[in-house]
Amino acid sequence: MMIHPNPYFYAPTHCYRASLQPRSQTIFSPYATYTYVLQNFRNKRAPFEHESPIVTGDFTGDGTVDTARLAWNKSAPDSEYVTDITLLIRNGSTGAEASFPLPEKSGYSPTLFAGDFTGDGIPDLFISIQSGGSGAMTNNFLYTYQEAVLRTLFDTNQYNEEQKYTVEYLDYYRMRVTSLNNRQSYLIDISSRGSDYLSDIYNENGKLKQPLQGDVLPVSGVYPVDFDQNGVYELLIFQGIMGQYNADRFGYVQNVLTYKEGRWNFMNQWVAVYGTDLVIPRL
Repeated sequence: MMIHPNPYFYAPTHCYRASLQPRSQTIFSPYATYTYVLQNFRNKRAPFEHESPIVTGDFTGDGTVDTARLAWNKSAPDSEYVTDITLLIRNGSTGAEASFPLPEKSGYSPTLFAGDFTGDGIPDLFISIQSGGSGAMTNNFLYTYQEAVLRTLFDTNQYNEEQKYTVEYLDYYRMRVTSLNNRQSYLIDISSRGSDYLSDIYNENGKLKQPLQGDVLPVSGVYPVDFDQNGVYELLIFQGIMGQYNADRFGYVQNVLTYKEGRWNFMNQWVAVYGTDLVIPRL
C-alpha cells in the first residue's frame, strides 16, 4: 500500500530506497510510554461510513496473521473532510476486534501502512492524516500492537514539541537555520528573492535594517523509507522553513529517524532549498 505524498511537495513513498552512511544520535525520549486502553468489540462494529484497505501482519507477535484498517465518517457527503478516524485491529487468534480512536480524529486522506520500524521482526502500524490547512501540516502516528496492547512509538504532536530550531536572517542576504537537537547549522543564500522583498529587510550595503527571525514549521510530511535496505523502516520527516510569514518558504528541514534500543535517533539531517529559474542569455 502506498503512502500518498503531501500534495504541497514531492517526496518519496515507502518503496523509495537509498544507500547512506548512517550517523546516529539520540534526539528525544522514547514514545512507548503511552498505552491505549483496549476496547474489545467481539460482536459489535461501529457505524463507520468509510474504511481504508485492510493491511495484514502478525501485529501481536503470537504467530497468527492479524488484520488492521482505518475507519471514519465524512462531515458531509460531498466533502473530503473526514471525522471519527479510528484504528480497528482484528486478532487472528481470537477473532476479537479492538477499536482505537486516534488522538487527532479528523482531517483528509487517512492512510495506513504496516512495516517493521523497530527491528524486532514484528510489523508496526503507521498512520498519516493530512490537516488540509494552509500550512499543509500532517498528523502521523506509529504504533506497536505486541501482545494485543497498543503502544505509541511516534506521534507528530510530541515530535513538534521536542524539536527545536532557530532561523536567523544574516547580513549580505543570507539565512542561518540551526537544529538545536542535532547541533547542526545550515546557511541559505536568499539573494535571489528579488529587490522588493530584500529592500524591506536590508540596507543598500547589504546590512540588516534590524534583527529578524524566521521559523521552522511543524511537520508537513512523514514517510516510511528503508534507507539501508535491511527490511527495517526509518522515518523521513519534512518541516518547512519559514521566513516572515507562512507562505514565505525557503525549503525544508529533512530528518531521518531510526529506532534503536528503544529510542529514536538521528540517522541523517539535510536542509533542502528551493531553486531559482536559470536565465540563459540568447546568443
